[in-house]
Amino acid sequence: MNRLRTIREMKAKTLEEVAQALSVTRGTVQRFETGQRNVNLNWLERFADYYGVNIAELVTDDFDAQIDTTLLEEVVGYAIERCKNEKVDGKTLVKVIAITYARCQKAKEDVKTGQIKEKVDDMLACVL
Repeated sequence: MNRLRTIREMKAKTLEEVAQALSVTRGTVQRFETGQRNVNLNWLERFADYYGVNIAELVTDDFDAQIDTTLLEEVVGYAIERCKNEKVDGKTLVKVIAITYARCQKAKEDVKTGQIKEKVDDMLACVL
């Protein structure tokens, strides 16, 4: 997730400052930034709060991209199906859908259904 690093640098924060603020090690922050550690919804919210940015800014830098309605429909469909029997509030569900869609769109390749499910499940892991 090089957006984490980009935003950290834009905010003129060191790895140590971010790590201390989030109560983790410098290495943990670095692994999030390099993609060696997966960033779930909980972590994205913590980073966004700390940096004072919208979660979407952490996962994509292209807000004007054309919407891929087929991909969006598949993400929404699976996310809603996955949460049907769970207690997930609408705000959280919208965040999961937006982040998953942005990650899939950023992948720059045909995203398979299994990858969408994996990304949605990963985002929901922190709230279910």
